[in-house]
Amino acid sequence: MSWQLSKLCVSLLPESLDHLQALLKRCVKADLIELRLDHIGQIPFKEVRQQAGKPLIITVRLASEGGFWKGNEKSRREIFQQAANAGMDYLDIEYISAALLQDLEISPPTSLIISRHVQENNLESLMQIFWEMQQLPGNVYKLVYRAEQLEDCVLTLNLLRMAEENKIKAIIHGMGEAGSTSRLLGAVRGNLWSYVSLDTTTSTAEGQISLEMAHDIYGLNSKPENTRIVGLVGFPLAQSQGWKLHNRLIQQTKQTSQNPADKRRDFIYLNFPVPEFQDFWIRWAKYLDGLSITIPHKRNIIRELDYVAYSVEKSGVCNTAIKRNGRWWGFNTDMLAIYDLIKEYEDHFSGGALVYGTGATTRSAVAALRELNVKNIYLKGRDRAAGLEIAREFEVEFIPEKSSDKLYPELIIQTTPVGMIPHTEVVPPLANHLASAKVVFDVVFNPPVTRFLQQARTAGCQIISGVQMYLRQASYQFGLFSGIPVSPVEIEDVWKMWIQQ
Repeated sequence: MSWQLSKLCVSLLPESLDHLQALLKRCVKADLIELRLDHIGQIPFKEVRQQAGKPLIITVRLASEGGFWKGNEKSRREIFQQAANAGMDYLDIEYISAALLQDLEISPPTSLIISRHVQENNLESLMQIFWEMQQLPGNVYKLVYRAEQLEDCVLTLNLLRMAEENKIKAIIHGMGEAGSTSRLLGAVRGNLWSYVSLDTTTSTAEGQISLEMAHDIYGLNSKPENTRIVGLVGFPLAQSQGWKLHNRLIQQTKQTSQNPADKRRDFIYLNFPVPEFQDFWIRWAKYLDGLSITIPHKRNIIRELDYVAYSVEKSGVCNTAIKRNGRWWGFNTDMLAIYDLIKEYEDHFSGGALVYGTGATTRSAVAALRELNVKNIYLKGRDRAAGLEIAREFEVEFIPEKSSDKLYPELIIQTTPVGMIPHTEVVPPLANHLASAKVVFDVVFNPPVTRFLQQARTAGCQIISGVQMYLRQASYQFGLFSGIPVSPVEIEDVWKMWIQQ
């Protein structure tokens, strides 16, 4: 395994020298800086290099190269030559502008980056293009292809593996918003550095992430090559906060741990928003070391697993999978979290429990209740067919949503997305059961206290929020992904400091 750390390169497109100098002051966390001089041309290179205090990449791009340079080729050539004369660290010249190289005199310490931006996203075509680029004399070869969907990001992994086998210094990723994941993958699979924006308003290319996100959340600058890849698969994932939580947790663990082995358990956590599971698994499984699984794939993944833990056997649901020695193991940390949280109140369950919903989390809740030997478990939901299936499987009683049956549960567990942002005013049809309830649990974590939990609190019930469940199950997941235990208190501190803002 290589332990060369990834580097962060901030890409700047200044409009004037004063603007450039102001931007440089904000690049403290960067490892190197790309200066795109499309708008301003010549600059006092040595003075700027001294102010930056970091390696500089100099480039000037034509409109045909995705840039804004409106001057002539003679002037552009002069900018590159002056940069080389001043000993700038890198010149970046596009493959289609190779004619510039005929008259340029480049010598150490200046290195040459040969760049090529193409619309292809076919592996064979890209391999041919990458080979063609190497026919030009360069020190680093940067290939950027068009990424139209998540699966195109796998191309980065294949191309970087080829570059490594041929000992080629490379930077390879997909362009466009769909290519954002490829930038993160490239950072931990051999890219010489990763291009980032100074902030969310100064991006120089679609799909760039900000310096703050790359440094403080993903910790890309401290990731060695071959860092393990884990992530969340599901659809949709717009409200997911797991990528922030797990990436910050592993960063904090590396910084505070006194155990050298903990630093070798590093991973990067990514989002994989895919509506169809099978195609994703075929394409990605060999590259992954762990997964969080959410709607609608918590049952789909089970058939792909080599081994399942007791929590999956009992619930029929898997929300966490890890690869051990090439084999996939499945766990249900939702069930473990629900079990932990309601066990604290088990003295209140003599009147039975009502679970609302008919999805995967419903199964986890019912399984947890069965493990606690709760008597009189009732299931209520809109989907009659799904409800009856769960009721038969777990031997509990299903009650249709609009049933007039009188129930007096002491515990209510709400397992649907009802009340989640942006539909925060919506509540599940459970108000008539609050009079008997002593404990009410809502798995929705955004907002932290739903309208339904507010009603329950007003009715005098003790409440358990979805945030409590989310953090508890995440602590189990983090332990599985990293092999490093993290307490509920530690994970809550990270949540409050970095995510809940």
